[in-house]
Amino acid sequence: MKNKLWLLAALVLGAYFSTQVAHADLSVSASEFVASASNANMLAILSSNLALAKSRNHDVVKFAERMADRHARAAKWLEKAAKQSQTTAALAVKLDDKHQQIMTELILADPGRDFDQRYIGAQEDGHTEAITLLHNYAHNGQDKALKTFAQRALPSLKRHHARIEDILAKSGVHITQRED
Repeated sequence: MKNKLWLLAALVLGAYFSTQVAHADLSVSASEFVASASNANMLAILSSNLALAKSRNHDVVKFAERMADRHARAAKWLEKAAKQSQTTAALAVKLDDKHQQIMTELILADPGRDFDQRYIGAQEDGHTEAITLLHNYAHNGQDKALKTFAQRALPSLKRHHARIEDILAKSGVHITQRED
């Protein structure tokens, strides 16, 4: 009987904690959102400009041109939203350590296939993280201007991510997993 009570207690506690994790607050502060979004955006621009010099793959170069252009536009939209924000959220002026490490790996990569694999891998990771960030802020964010930015930018990021998948399928570029 004692074993059945312990088992029942464990099941009840397990169900409770799994519910708590499933309903965890996924929101971030406006400042955290702006810092994360601007770092991700800055890396997309800088790495894409680097890809224009180091890639030899036509599809990768075309993608990089598009990313540099689209993320430059997104940077302006984010800056405008941050200015309209009810907070004192500041845009990143240089890459944080995480994003700088990725950029350094890309700078050190050999031109051509090695670079392409690392660049597309970084874009895949970055867009996946950015989609999650914007989705969460669009649904849970507190600042109206930033929430609107997240809602409007999210479809573009999803299209970018789909294009990455197309490049992976079409061009034979395979993602090189980063060592963290």
